[in-house]
Amino acid sequence: LHVELIRALAARSGGHFQGLRQAGRFYKDLLSTAQRRRIDSIDVACNLMRHITVPLSQDFLRQILASIEDGEGSGTCTFVTCSPTSSSCDSPRGAARFRID
Repeated sequence: LHVELIRALAARSGGHFQGLRQAGRFYKDLLSTAQRRRIDSIDVACNLMRHITVPLSQDFLRQILASIEDGEGSGTCTFVTCSPTSSSCDSPRGAARFRID
């Protein structure tokens, strides 16, 4: 999708873009905010996938778990299920979420 989008947008512009995000900005008057946001997300995801490795992801996981363990006990986390009729839920639709107190 990333390659197809960038090629199509470049072909229509008659130019070259360094990335999908740049192409989205070029077409900012023709694309909706949601479309540009999605283009940005695709660009970021593809850039991440190009550079991620197993050792890098394992190291990141260790860092996150170490940070969580260091901060344990600083609050309580509860799983809350809201329904559309619940008066304690501020969500207009039913939702499940975590609440940290």
